[in-house]
Amino acid sequence: MQRCKKIRLGPDSEDTINLYAALRNAGCNISHMAEDILDGPNFVTSMRITEVEPVIVYGTELGFVGNVECRSIYQKALTINGLDLCPAEVGPQFLLQHGNLLSKGEELIIGMNPLPDPENANDHYVFSVYRGQIFDELWLSIRHCEITGTWEANKRWMFLNH
Repeated sequence: MQRCKKIRLGPDSEDTINLYAALRNAGCNISHMAEDILDGPNFVTSMRITEVEPVIVYGTELGFVGNVECRSIYQKALTINGLDLCPAEVGPQFLLQHGNLLSKGEELIIGMNPLPDPENANDHYVFSVYRGQIFDELWLSIRHCEITGTWEANKRWMFLNH
């Protein structure tokens, strides 16, 4: 597990509208689906100022090989390793505050409560942040994340330190 620099959340950071503009002004790309999630009713920013300490962990560090269900990754990260889920705001704020720390081709999947697609409540998504391999661009994207869906164990996840 790798600890990251702290991320500041809260009212003095960016609200949803300003967060979108701040990402664009910082040169971050936002996928269309991530835009929908940011604009949707289920995405909220923190009401109080707080700092959180992200931890990055591979599924393999949690003891998994091959494909593993999302719920198993979450369960092991939260119960055995004492980590917490990230608020959805962590993904966009990480890009704004520390996106320059991502290497080319690096992706982090945000370990968060999946948010429903505003147009189809049966589909749920988590944020993903990455730096492009070829064009070296920062991206806020989403990943389809049903709790029983499977992921490759070699994926990197971001959770929060207790």
